[in-house]
Parts: sequence; C-alpha cells; structure tokens
Amino acid sequence: MSDKKRVMWLLNHTSARKFEVPMLKECGFDEVFLPKSFPADPSFRSASVDWSEDEKLTIPLEDLAVLNSTDWYAGGTKEAWMIANRWFDAVFFIAYDTDNIKNMASYFKGVCVLRAYGLHQPNTYSKWLSFISAGKGAEYIRKMGRRFVFGIAYEHLANIESSLLKDKALYLPLGMNNTEVKDNWSGGNKKVLFVCPDVAINPYYNKVYKDFVKNFSEFDYIIAGSQPIEVMDKRVLGYVTYEQHEKNMRDSSVMFYHSQEPYHIHFHPFEAVKNGMPLVFMAGGLLDKLGGSNLPGRCKNIKEAKEKIKGITNGDKRLIKSILESQHVLLNAMNFDLLKPQWISGIMQMLNIGAERLQPVQELYKKKKVAVILPVGYLGGSLRGAQLLANAIKEGARLDNEDCQVVFYHQESEIYDLNTFTDLDKSISIRPFKWKKLDAEASVRTMAYAGYEDWHPSNNAFIIPDDGINFGFDCDLWLIVSDRVEAPLLPVRPVAFMVYDYLQRRNNFLEQEINWLFIDAVRRADKVLVTSHFTYEDTLQYAGVKKERLSKVPMLLPDFSVENKNAIEFDFSVIDKGNEKEKNYFVWTTNSAPHKNIDKIFEALRIYYEVYNGSLKCVVTGVNTDNILSSSSPHIMRAKKSYSLSMKMKKNVIFKGNLSDDEYKVVLKSADFLLHSAHGDNGTFSVVEAAFYNVPSLSNSYPAIREMDGNYSLNLSYFNVFDEHDVASKLKKMEVSSSELKSKLPALEDLKKHIYKKHATTYWEELKGLL
Repeated sequence: MSDKKRVMWLLNHTSARKFEVPMLKECGFDEVFLPKSFPADPSFRSASVDWSEDEKLTIPLEDLAVLNSTDWYAGGTKEAWMIANRWFDAVFFIAYDTDNIKNMASYFKGVCVLRAYGLHQPNTYSKWLSFISAGKGAEYIRKMGRRFVFGIAYEHLANIESSLLKDKALYLPLGMNNTEVKDNWSGGNKKVLFVCPDVAINPYYNKVYKDFVKNFSEFDYIIAGSQPIEVMDKRVLGYVTYEQHEKNMRDSSVMFYHSQEPYHIHFHPFEAVKNGMPLVFMAGGLLDKLGGSNLPGRCKNIKEAKEKIKGITNGDKRLIKSILESQHVLLNAMNFDLLKPQWISGIMQMLNIGAERLQPVQELYKKKKVAVILPVGYLGGSLRGAQLLANAIKEGARLDNEDCQVVFYHQESEIYDLNTFTDLDKSISIRPFKWKKLDAEASVRTMAYAGYEDWHPSNNAFIIPDDGINFGFDCDLWLIVSDRVEAPLLPVRPVAFMVYDYLQRRNNFLEQEINWLFIDAVRRADKVLVTSHFTYEDTLQYAGVKKERLSKVPMLLPDFSVENKNAIEFDFSVIDKGNEKEKNYFVWTTNSAPHKNIDKIFEALRIYYEVYNGSLKCVVTGVNTDNILSSSSPHIMRAKKSYSLSMKMKKNVIFKGNLSDDEYKVVLKSADFLLHSAHGDNGTFSVVEAAFYNVPSLSNSYPAIREMDGNYSLNLSYFNVFDEHDVASKLKKMEVSSSELKSKLPALEDLKKHIYKKHATTYWEELKGLL
C-alpha cells in the first residue's frame, strides 16, 4: 500500500468523464482507474473506453490486468474487488445490474458513490434499485452503512427519492471541462437540428420522435442521435462522428430541445450553446433550474416554439442576437471552476467516511445462521455431499473465528431417521421441512413485512421452507443442495445453490417446463457453487448463470478411512455361494437413473460372461437396485431383456439393494474392483472411496470423472459405455489385472489431504460475503 489516494470511476460516459476525472484530481485524488468495457446496450450510446489513466496508476501490473479485464457493470468478481480494496479508497458507479451493487456491498470496504444524473419521470432511483435487485437494493445499501453515498448531479434530485437515498445524498454537480463559447456558428442551411436517439427501440424516445415530427413537420430538419435499428426516415441521420455533429451544429439554423423533465437533462443543449448555436427549448424542464427561466429561447408551449424557430430560420437577426447573447448563462451551471468548491467540499466528506471504511466489517459476520437445504428426498452420494457441505461451512466459520450456526434442512419423509444423519457435525441442528408455495400477492405481503421496500414480484409464485417454526426466516442464508426446486425461492434471504451437474443437458428425462423452472431458480440465486470445470461450463452455457455469480470450489471428500467400531459382519455367502475364502467379485454401485446406463452395462455383462467367460460375480448395490428389473422404463426393459437371455448373468449378477454404509464398506473392501457406469454427471464419491480401501476402479470415460481422476491421482481404468464390447473387454482386463492395479493407487495419506476439512475455509470465504 502507499499513501496515494485513488478512486475507481466505473462509468464510461464520454462527456461526463472529461469533466469528472480532472475534477476528482483537483479534489485530492492522485490516481483514477477507468473501466475498459461496457455493456452492448443501446443506453450506452454515449460510452467509450479510455486507457490514458493506466500509465499514471502506481499499482502492480498484474493487479491492473485483473481490474482491466473485469466486467464491472455485471458486478465484478470477488478477486477483482479484493484487489480494489488494496488500492482504492472510493468507487463511483451506476446501478446497472443486480450484482453490481450486491458485490460492491459484499466485497468492497471503501466509499461507494452511486452516481445519479437523473431519470425520466415517473422513474426514480429508489424504484430502479428495487427493480434491478429483486427488491433487495435497500438491503445492500443498508449493508454498506455510511460507506454508501448517493452522488447527485443536480441539487434537487434527491427530493423524490425514498428516505434511504435522500439521507445519503451528496451534491456533486455535473459540468463541462471547458465552457468557452466558440464563435463559429453560421446557420447557413436553414435546418432545425433535433437530437433523438433509439427511436425504434425505446418507447420514450419513440414518442419524442413522433411528437416532434407531428409538431414541426412544416420545417426542414435533421434528427441526430445513435440509432441501433435504422429508421425509415431520411432525415434521421443515425450515428455520425463528433466532427460531423459539430458541423451539423455549425451549419443548422437552430437546435430545438424538447424536454420538460424536471429531474433529467441531456448534454446536447449545452453543446449547442458552447458551439455558439441558437437554442430554443421548452419551459418546465431542468434548464429552468440551471439559469434558463428568463431566457428568450425559452418557450411555454409548442406554438411559441414554432414562432421562434420560424423567426430564426427566416433570419430574424434581433431574435438570434438576443438568444445568443443571453444563453451563455446556462454554461455557468456547468463551469468547471465555479463547481470546484462544491466538489472539494463533497469529496472531503467522502474521505472522512473513507477513514472509517473498516467500521462496519468487524460486526458483519457475527452470530449468523446458515440453512443447508436438501430440496428433495435424496439418499446416497447426494445426501452425503450435503452433510459434508454443512460440516465444511461450520468448520470454515470456526477457523475464521466466526460464530456461525448451521442448520440442516431435509424433506419430511419416511426414508429418513435419526441414524441417517450420522455424518453431520454434532453441533449442527436438523430440521425436517416441506415446501410452501406463495402466490404473488402473498409474496409481496411477506416481503413487505420482512422490510423490503418497493419489492415487485417477477414470478407468479415463490416458495419458502416450511419448517414448522418460522419458515427459515431465522437463517441469514439459504443454501440449496442441487437445483431441484420447482419455483424461485422468495428472496427474503440471500439464496445460494450447490449444483453438482446438469444431467438433463445430455439425458432426456425432464419435461421442458420442469427443467426451465429448475434453471430459472438457479439463475436468480445470489451465488452458485460447482465442484468441477465440467459443471462450471454447463452452468455458464446451458443454465445461463452469470460468471460473476458462479464459483468453482473443491469437491468435499469424507474421511473414508474412519472405521466404525461397531461395524456389523456381512454374510458373504450370498455372494460366493458358500465359498467364503474366495470372494471373487466386483462391485457396481448404481441406480435406475438413465445416466447410469443400466441397459448398456447389462448387455456388456452378458458379453463378459458368455463371450469372455468372465469369472467374477457382479454385486449390484444402490438405491432400489434389489428391485431394479421391476421398472417399466424403456432402458430398464432393455436391460431386463439382456438379463433374461443369459443364464450366466442370472448366476453371477447379485442384486443387493441399498446397503448401509457399514455393509457397503465391508463388501467394497473385499472386491476385486469397482465398476462406475454413469455418463455426464459430476463424477462420483464411489471411485474415491474405493481408492481409500485400495480397490481400483473401472469407469466410463467422460470429462468430470477424468477431472476427478486428475485431482486425486486415482489411476482409473476407462471404457466407452456406448460400446458394449469395449465394456466387456475392459471388465475381463480388470479381472486379470486388478491385483497389479492396486499397486498404482494413491497412498492413504495422500488421499486424506483432500478430505472436506482441508477445504472448509474456501467454502466459508465464498459464502460469508452473502451474510
């Protein structure tokens, strides 16, 4: 760190930048960072990128590279905000996206100045913040405390805002870097110059355009302003260079300015005055407050405006002279030197706030409560993963010296009992729940009682966890494990998702409408966590989650080496038909889901036993695998056909159903190898657990499992599940070489380096900013 004062001016408005960056330096800031990208949005028609300040920044080049590559309008990444914390005292920004203000509130500790240049009525910044942040703008502002500043460009802008913004208002007037009037206007082409952008796509400007054409059709005119979609009117110029725009001002007879908005003004009337061009404008707008209330160019109605424009285009020298000699007073409101004292005073207030920048952080995460919610009745690996996640959050908070309570939510169901949750840390409380659906009216009422101002529902229904206590409202964060929720969660609390995979992208087992509901709920989340690069890319490309809300975290592994002293004995006679000394089998842990490829593996097993004369029995375990052939699903029917045609399969394939953890461990330890048949999921604990017990694994080859293989050095063997003969031949190869493959498995101590406690801090750091 150095003693230099630095500010981030996260706007790309070209004209405002020319004024505000020099002004910030006049007010004591030594260095200014400017963003290097802006949204592809027509509202940024006046935007540009400026690299000139980079060479003056005395921060490490690697940090500057991160800042320059960051999309600040979309919220910025946590990494980028951490860099900003190291080097910058304040940030100027506009409210463009939900994550923009949310991430700033969560990660930046300096002063945050919402730059307000005014909005068209009936819009207000209070309403806009509520709209872009799902009603939670007030929450983010409160979270920033005194660090938030509502930086208004015109002194009266705060009058129509909520008390939350009004009380934070700081007058920092907008101006021009140079207000010297040029004497180069000629007006030779007798045209009226009117500026109206976005005619085809913006309803506001479309009406402005139609009103102008209707009222001034008797005049020869040209219409300037960027047009993303071409307008079928030859008098609408569309985009022109600034040089051409200056020529149009110099050559046209008069500029007409239509706006009667009291809380918003455009830049082009001041450009006309600065270029020595007559300005005719309507009364009642912001120009009145900036010195125009008694000017000869001011018009109370359209009739008066037409009379004055007609006089100017006909060469009324007396009228032209009176307008030109008087209108320069408008530039006083934009004069750099006249506005500088107000800026210096305002920036001093900001810097005093900045000196207290750490004040709210110390209390931010104390005595918080996180709900880890299992949204449907999961068993197996999903249940285990959810419990590990709850443990990791609890451990991460402890390591960070934070007092955080974790509550584990599970569906009310007969499949669960107290013995189900033995993997949970003893300090984590358990709550059964069911989902409660609220219609739009009930949702608005609930949000209002929870203190969210001006919240408007963006969906017909929302859900909350009905735990029989208080619907989870005592928790500060709802973390949903998987994406299986059929409506958005009511945003009364921050919502995060742990998404393990998007199987539905490659397997057609979800109705399109249901799939859309799952995806929509995740898109609305404040944070989405994934544990593989494979799922990270799916979440970006398929689910459409914004990169700024998405984080890849390490997979959490249990310590499979921990033994249960009360473990039961397993009766191996059901496997080896009485030959207990030779337990020659492999384990296939699976379920009936289509992505487990039951049909393909059954056909491969038939080939393995009948063509390759396979000698190992296949022990099938997993949820409902004892009744797996009773399903009428098409892929199971195909599996049943393969099974029915092979006496050897019937003799050697043993269906054991969902074994308890202790039973499964005993069976796994004595297996020659483990078979993993899934495709397109996030990988599986089963291959790691097998390695803990020095059992090699044979797996279908797909990106996520190969990523897991690389992370933990599992030395997996692979097959192509879509080629049954390849699967069968690899099964035979494993039968012959499984003993040799055991020597290539990672050491137990190396595997234990990856257990969940090693990554607890990473998980806590990802989530605590939401509290």
